[in-house]
Amino acid sequence: MAFQLGGQTYAVNASGADITGFDPSRDRLDFGDISVHGLILGKLVDGTAVLVNPWQDSDYQRILDHNGNGISWNQLTLENFAPVGNEHLREDIGGVMSWELGIGPRNADTVYIRSHEYGVHERLENFDPQTQKLNFLYLGTRERLSLTDTDEGLLISVDPSSQSLLLVGVKRTDLYAGNLEFHFDQVMEDNLEEPFGVAEVAVSLVSRELLLTPQSIGGATTDGYQVRSGQLVQAAETLTINEVDHSMHHSPHHNALDHSAIGSDMSTGDAVLASNGSLSLEVSGYLYWGGMSGKLTLTNCGNTDLDGWSVSFVTPHTNFQSWAGDAQIESLADGTNRITLTPASWNKSIAIGQNIEVSFNAQSVGLPNSGSLNSELFFADGQTQMPSGGITVEAEPMQPQESETSSTPTTTDFEPETGTNDDAHLLEVSSMAIANGSKRIVGYFEEWGIYSRDFLVQDINVEDLTHINYSFFDVKANGDVNLFDSWAATDKRYSAEEQVSRTFSADEWAALDDSRRSSYTSGSEFTTRTNGNGSVSVSGVPVGWDVNGELAGNLRQFALLKQLNPDINLGLALGGWTLSDEFSLAFDDVAGRERFTDNVISTLETYDFFNTVDFDWEYPGGGGLSGNASSDQDGANFAATLKVLRQKMDLLETRTGEDYEISIATAGGQEKLANLNLPAIDAYVDFYNVMTYDFHGGWESVTGHQAAMTADAGGYDVVTAIQQFRNAGIAPEKVVLGAPTYTRAWGGVDSGEKLGYGELGSANSAPGSYEAGNYDQKDLVTGINNGSYDLAWDDDSKAAYLYNDQEQIWSSIETPSTIAGKAAYVDAAELGGMMFWALSSDSSGEQSLIGAASDLLRGGVSPDLVIARSPGFDVVFGGDGQFNISDFTTLA
Repeated sequence: MAFQLGGQTYAVNASGADITGFDPSRDRLDFGDISVHGLILGKLVDGTAVLVNPWQDSDYQRILDHNGNGISWNQLTLENFAPVGNEHLREDIGGVMSWELGIGPRNADTVYIRSHEYGVHERLENFDPQTQKLNFLYLGTRERLSLTDTDEGLLISVDPSSQSLLLVGVKRTDLYAGNLEFHFDQVMEDNLEEPFGVAEVAVSLVSRELLLTPQSIGGATTDGYQVRSGQLVQAAETLTINEVDHSMHHSPHHNALDHSAIGSDMSTGDAVLASNGSLSLEVSGYLYWGGMSGKLTLTNCGNTDLDGWSVSFVTPHTNFQSWAGDAQIESLADGTNRITLTPASWNKSIAIGQNIEVSFNAQSVGLPNSGSLNSELFFADGQTQMPSGGITVEAEPMQPQESETSSTPTTTDFEPETGTNDDAHLLEVSSMAIANGSKRIVGYFEEWGIYSRDFLVQDINVEDLTHINYSFFDVKANGDVNLFDSWAATDKRYSAEEQVSRTFSADEWAALDDSRRSSYTSGSEFTTRTNGNGSVSVSGVPVGWDVNGELAGNLRQFALLKQLNPDINLGLALGGWTLSDEFSLAFDDVAGRERFTDNVISTLETYDFFNTVDFDWEYPGGGGLSGNASSDQDGANFAATLKVLRQKMDLLETRTGEDYEISIATAGGQEKLANLNLPAIDAYVDFYNVMTYDFHGGWESVTGHQAAMTADAGGYDVVTAIQQFRNAGIAPEKVVLGAPTYTRAWGGVDSGEKLGYGELGSANSAPGSYEAGNYDQKDLVTGINNGSYDLAWDDDSKAAYLYNDQEQIWSSIETPSTIAGKAAYVDAAELGGMMFWALSSDSSGEQSLIGAASDLLRGGVSPDLVIARSPGFDVVFGGDGQFNISDFTTLA
């Protein structure tokens, strides 16, 4: 039945009277800004849908029809839900609705744990922890999950519904972390993995995008798209947590406050008083079991508009957390806590007479487990100084500091600027979006990444890329082009869950031409599934081990990826650091060049999803591994080889109707570029992926920037590298600027005057993500967020780096902010785009470097929006003391 307009909207209240007279064909439920802390969904034994107080065993609101009969969740659709403000509540509603309506995954080897069904107690025989999975997609984020080893087996139970599952003959320590599947928020914010005795990083994250999700208020996003494979490690033998603690895993901000912005003695419990401007602060909210969700209302009672503020207050409550500002917590001698709060970048301004609200969570001390929160309950005794119950504090307008910018790069002894991640005086941004959306975004897929890194073709975020290069094919001395790891490339069998896939919206699916739609629905290579929202998911069909002669492995996944995304350009990359030993021999005579180019054409015909041949010869003329063949004629021979290849590729284009490109992954250093013979090869090259990184690294004993923009004493920087192409007369649109998604790191580094920059160290003393001296960017972002690393900006060199004082580790790093600057440089210099090595080491979500470049260079997103989602700098050295987009564009 179609949903009709004109019905009633019922405001829900878990502790309120039953909702009566509800008509599923026209009425709606309004959850407003209610948090999942105070309301979850349930289903009674008779099937009646109920809205439940999560902290009481029998406190719920039933949904009844005109005759007093219970409405069930499967009678409703998403149209029965008004927009829902709380993200976790949207996820929980979607989980319940999807389960009840039969929407979402139901894999045969997976047991799906739910939490909303009163009176449901399941018993499962013959569960195999090694091969079968426990999936929590449909489980609520705030239910009280507990595990108990009983004489019969492992009992998994959830309160307040008391729903349970008994795994007969299984103990908690039999479970494998990688076979526990959660969506992102269940682990990263709600700690649902804790009762299992496994680490957060060990469990699997699965997508909830195929589940229903109510509309949000104001277009807010809902997590759950993040995926990763877990680790096949077993649970800890000893465990003290029997029921999940919903406090955060990590502090959401990296706090390093600049105390100079606070104008009073911080050793007392009194309110902070500064020089001018006045704020009143009041608290409202509600209490739940062990905690609170509140709002701080800050009102500007002064006579000056505020552009920056700080407040300090004392509370007996603990674990204060806010996503709307940076909080520093100081434990006082009497057991209370002083909270000093400064704004985020988007809420620092308060006009005269106006107010802002700052949401927060905290763990309560000595308060009831339900009810309303107010200022009297929140602040420590003696802190309420206003008759209204608020606390008066003072705010100081933050004016930009005057500075004089040097016109030439220097290595000055500037005192560092310090502050919170959002301090206005450390940051100046541009709101102008990049107009040209035709830039290339190139990423490299590592063949070996499927092993310890567990990065599969299905993990590639294709939407952010224009080109994906498969790394690497091997070039032999006789001109042969071979697979390097044939098992990974063509033989490995991927399961159904590991296949590449794409979900088309209902409109996208309808817009496909008949032949393409038929290729997904009628052939043997894909399966399709229609989802609850009308979208259609298309996934590859696995190749069985009993099937011989069919392409499998990574290259089959690439073939399927191309069919699902016809506009993506897939490249075969030749050589790389390890496989560049025989290029020089293959290209040094006519016979070798003919054999090599014939082999390339044959490879393009065999793997007809490739459109680009990418040369990663490291390096013509030498400078790579010590055993590599090299010659002073490498540059000339390379030009001769490319000329023959271009002729043969043109003939292939005539036969196939396809377009084929040649790209070169070039060095960034001057001496290696000089051997490349740029003027001679350029006529045959479509674009250059310039490796403007690895300028400094663990082969040196002093810390240095891996990918600085400018001012390197030896010329190892971006600006110098790009100038080589200009000097050679290369069209700028053919030059693609490279950036690393990995870092170069040293250990045993003293802080010195600039947080370890320019200090002695050893790469072997920095453990790295997979090898000493190198970290994945995504791993160090975690270190920024949890406060173990300070993030610094060298405003002379235009380069970011990290320092961990406790472990004495120094590392280069790129962030979305630095990529925003480099993308602005690419635009201003009219370059052809950006390239990234490599896909597996990049972050996902908002901290993705590739995503930042794509948003800026192709998506029309302005730099300030990308910078806003990036970690802020704790300290700035040199320059004018600010991170400015204009600092990048003026270098163009």
